[in-house]
Amino acid sequence: MNDGFLLLPPSYLITLVLHKLVKGSSGSWEDVNEEMFIKLVDQVAPFCSMTEIHKPCANGWNLTFDDGNLSDYDIAFPILHERRVSATFFVIVDKVGQKGFLSWRQIIEMNKNGMNFGSHSLTHQSMVKLSKNEMMDEFIKSKRLLEDKLGTEITSFSYPFGEHSRDINRFCFDAGYQFSFTSNHGVTGCNPALIPRNSINSHSRWDDVISVLYPTISTRLRWVLEDSTKELLKTIIGRKRYIYLRDKLLHG
Repeated sequence: MNDGFLLLPPSYLITLVLHKLVKGSSGSWEDVNEEMFIKLVDQVAPFCSMTEIHKPCANGWNLTFDDGNLSDYDIAFPILHERRVSATFFVIVDKVGQKGFLSWRQIIEMNKNGMNFGSHSLTHQSMVKLSKNEMMDEFIKSKRLLEDKLGTEITSFSYPFGEHSRDINRFCFDAGYQFSFTSNHGVTGCNPALIPRNSINSHSRWDDVISVLYPTISTRLRWVLEDSTKELLKTIIGRKRYIYLRDKLLHG
């Protein structure tokens, strides 16, 4: 299903990030309706990566999910599996098994059926606020737990709240990761050290989704402005206040 849109892959790799899928109306900015997700997967399926999460000089799309919400298993997994599309799920390891989050049994089942997993940290704290020792614990302990449970190497890390620095990214690779993911917009070139991701959320209309999948120069310039504005607002009013105002806009 592509509503008549000419389906061709982009000449670069675009990574998308989603959080929680919902049936019916959205309750949070980060929610995405199941019907919108089906439409998205049907659009990208012919050119969506089905093996490694990232390959040098690949083109097409990658789907990623943050947090490890239960909807990853209940909604996303059946849709992806039916269409033979793989996605990468970044889990908060300490939340595995808690109410509303994936269990180890579900993670193992998804992994055995072609889904990739990465770390979204151990406890979901902002890495920029931690000491080096605390930071390395978040990197290393979450990686080891996932590897022990899945029996496979974990190569990817997604920064909580997208917050990082050059030094933090170096520590991430020192901990054994090959790829790190942020929340800034962008497209991916060859051999990246830090992979940008483009959010699909409850505020996204289908035209917005298409503009993310096939970004023009003006769209990419707008992304730069949006990211700069977001970081400025977080600095001025704080991240919690920013999230509160963002969700208020959704229901306003």
